[in-house]
Amino acid sequence: MLDTKKIRKREIQYDINVDQLPGIPEVIAEYLMSHAVTVLLEGRYQVDGGNPDAGDQPAWRLLDWKILTVSLDGQVLDHDERVPSDFPMALVINSTFSRHTREYLEARPPEMYE
Repeated sequence: MLDTKKIRKREIQYDINVDQLPGIPEVIAEYLMSHAVTVLLEGRYQVDGGNPDAGDQPAWRLLDWKILTVSLDGQVLDHDERVPSDFPMALVINSTFSRHTREYLEARPPEMYE
């Protein structure tokens, strides 16, 4: 069971990059290179206690993450905004479940004493 007192959430902006999406069709790669696609993610982190006797400091461990918003050229795509028919939404969403995303979030934990 998770100790909810030791869990923190952090919002992190993540820019989708064509290099993260190997093997995508050229037309989609061109679309993504000509537009700024940004995803706002919320990472959930838990403090791993560390062992003070061994000199280990507590550290944040990424538990999971979720998508809060997707933006195209600075415009949040939500229920009020029409999504362009050529926007590769499924590809963008799937790209946020990659190893690259996990490493990106793991490298940006909350501050220890927020």
